[in-house]
Amino acid sequence: MREKELFHAAQTGDGAAFGEWCRNHWSRIGQFGYQNGVPPGDLVLYQEAVYRAIGKQLLKIEVDQAEQALYIEAIAALKEYARQTSSGEREELLRFEEDLEMHRAIQQLAEDRRVIFTLFYFQHMDNEAIALLTGQSTEKIEEELAKAVEFLADALQLESVGQTMKRIEFLEKSYNRIQVHVQEEDLLSGVSEEEPELAKAAVARNAAPTKKVAALLVTAGLFLTGVIGASFVLNDENPKITASADKEDQITRELIEDWRAQYKEARKTAPERMGIQQEMFDQFGYVKEADAKLKRILSDKNIKKMENNPKILEEEMTKALVSIETPKGMVASLSGTVLPAEEAQEFLHEYALKTKEIMGVVDTALLAHQEELAEMKFEGELSPEKLMGNQKKMPEELQHLLAGMHEQGLMISTHPYEERFILRRNMDALFSNEGLSMDFYTSEYTHLLQNEPYFDEQGLLVDVEFMSYVLNGMERALIESENYSRLYLEFEYIFQHSFWLMVKGSDADPIFDSKGVVHKKYQTAWKQMLIQSGNPMIYTLLPIVEEMEASGWTKSESYDALAYTDIVQALYLEKAQQLAEKMPNGDVKVEHRMVDLANFDFTETEKLYEAFSQNHDVALLENVDPLDILFLYYYANNQEDKEMMWHLTADNGWKPEKDQFLSEWRKQPDLSENVRWVETAKDGFERNGRTLFLYPSMGYGMQGVISEPTPKLIMSENHTWLVENQLVESYVLEEEPEFVAKVKALYEKFAIDFDQDMLEDLTAGEISGMFFYAREVEDYAAMQKLSDEDVLALDADYFVQQLKVRGVPKLSEIGRLLFSSETLHYDLNLQRSGRIQYELKEADAEYMMGNGHALFQRDKGWRIGNMDMY
Repeated sequence: MREKELFHAAQTGDGAAFGEWCRNHWSRIGQFGYQNGVPPGDLVLYQEAVYRAIGKQLLKIEVDQAEQALYIEAIAALKEYARQTSSGEREELLRFEEDLEMHRAIQQLAEDRRVIFTLFYFQHMDNEAIALLTGQSTEKIEEELAKAVEFLADALQLESVGQTMKRIEFLEKSYNRIQVHVQEEDLLSGVSEEEPELAKAAVARNAAPTKKVAALLVTAGLFLTGVIGASFVLNDENPKITASADKEDQITRELIEDWRAQYKEARKTAPERMGIQQEMFDQFGYVKEADAKLKRILSDKNIKKMENNPKILEEEMTKALVSIETPKGMVASLSGTVLPAEEAQEFLHEYALKTKEIMGVVDTALLAHQEELAEMKFEGELSPEKLMGNQKKMPEELQHLLAGMHEQGLMISTHPYEERFILRRNMDALFSNEGLSMDFYTSEYTHLLQNEPYFDEQGLLVDVEFMSYVLNGMERALIESENYSRLYLEFEYIFQHSFWLMVKGSDADPIFDSKGVVHKKYQTAWKQMLIQSGNPMIYTLLPIVEEMEASGWTKSESYDALAYTDIVQALYLEKAQQLAEKMPNGDVKVEHRMVDLANFDFTETEKLYEAFSQNHDVALLENVDPLDILFLYYYANNQEDKEMMWHLTADNGWKPEKDQFLSEWRKQPDLSENVRWVETAKDGFERNGRTLFLYPSMGYGMQGVISEPTPKLIMSENHTWLVENQLVESYVLEEEPEFVAKVKALYEKFAIDFDQDMLEDLTAGEISGMFFYAREVEDYAAMQKLSDEDVLALDADYFVQQLKVRGVPKLSEIGRLLFSSETLHYDLNLQRSGRIQYELKEADAEYMMGNGHALFQRDKGWRIGNMDMY
């Protein structure tokens, strides 16, 4: 229902509607109280007082004035509950020191000024609305706001109004995280004997409520029914439903009773299916919310309202049934349906909260039985597999919980620092379910849920190497999100704290070794984060990495100055589109441009070629359009001007020395041979550290199975685009018999004693040719010796099996070999990698599993990567 409809329904005695209306405002009122000095420990009582006051005058409030009346009572209740927090009283609700400073400064404002300030900046009311609430003129409101901002700037010694506004903005985000929940005992305490008008209306409408229900009505008009969970005690049987059962598309008593029966059955069987005790199940927040949802849906008033819209009522009831189901049951409910993106996100949000509650119960049981669980080891390590295989040897409580794992949507894992088991979500069923519309946000969130929890009090629970990828996914999802939902705020905190642990470490996993040097795994992870991430992580981490590298990974002023909030502040700047300008090359702009090569006039390219060929002055290329640099590069290629091509190659760590480049140079195919058009998107570049990468789009004509990689452009400084250095080796074997002869001779030499030193100066194409020729003569030992370290560690028989599974061809069966490696092709240790691709002379089903393999450049040259499919 909409807010006005809920409030109107409440005025007619619908307690569930009043509860939902109150719940919709619950967080805002709690936050308002906290912003105005209500201590965290008193927020529940403060909110109860506000809603109790509304309940007593419910019938006197005009529907259009409901929110205004709510804030009037919220302001009035401050007289009783707001107070100055003592210096020794611990603050629990704000995590960031900067936010605490601003919050404490706000508490120093005069009471009336503070109310005006918080209504304007945090409750987002305009001056006219605030004037109505406070009885002040709009001019007075404007004056009070100006004085409040001036006071805060002075108190915090901020240099400008802009800085003050930014601190207020950050504090608002932290306020929005505050969620204060009420337990049943809080609602039942201090009950007034006076019966509010809402209770009177409810009693007049229904049979006399039980004593417990009357108490709930008196306390809060059944507010926050999703938390109270007393939905069944009203015993609302809807006696007024008399719709005929034989009329189609009408709500009949039989249909209502069938829905009740379905819900009752799901609620009854869910605890047993999950192995959870009924008493514990009843206390779950999601169960209480589902009960409240059912009560509202099947209330007399709602059914009467929906009598002409049975499909809508059916949809609401379907959601209620999903809400009470187990996680496995939720997934099963998607069968035969496809949820649109928005509903898919709502589904995942509900799934996440449900599984999180269940994880808490199972985690508690695992901790309580650590002694018995310590025996579940294999080769000295705790084994989830052994635990699941020996469930019947566990205490009865654990037996039931472990047997219900699939129903719970959970799986057992191990703690990285402590000898104990932990839980994670088992997302396999969701990943394979076609009912979820996997748009970008839904897909990212599903993957993020899979790895939660990411940390505990000991530190990160996810491997450091993998965590760099996880943070990248979180950052992307947070940047792309268009609202600050509860889901967003939850993952914003996970992102923030995970980033902090990745940079600052923990006692269990420190950043620095005993000599004060950053551990190698963190060096690698930080560099990986600069390569893969968006602007916020690069902006925050780049100066740290550069200073650490300059010091031998021992010190950095930026590292010492890093604050817990820095990454979130960078995230907010990025979402406001204000961060890019603060980055290196932050003022670079790329316009959309599309060039049809068939009709393009290369006159300007020729002029640029003549000018640049004089002395290869890179200053001539400053601010030149990136596509014109690309055309210049290929023009030089056509002229076989390999020296100019070297000067046009970006020096970003992989540019060879000039003599090496000239000696290894091979003329590339002309750009226009296979490419019809080239296009750049507006500002379509990516950032890796200080460097910008631009990936032009190309429209290809006729191609073979494989083709040369699309060239990329790089900007490091001086607004100058250069072409990325690409290692490209292309061989048409029938046209280049000297290459075939060379790799055969190299193989014969290598096969004698597998001398690794002889491989050091060979090209990736030559290593690959040797590999395929070894396959020709069935020398599998040589093939393994030409491979990377992890392949060398494989069992020889298993290695041969993988070769056959992948259908690795013989050299004589290959028509063309193409090796390519680009700057961004690295493994996790930031060593260069590439890919060898091949076209077969004749297509054969045996080789349909793939047409290429990875190669990695190690200390002693290129090696074939692991081809293990699994």
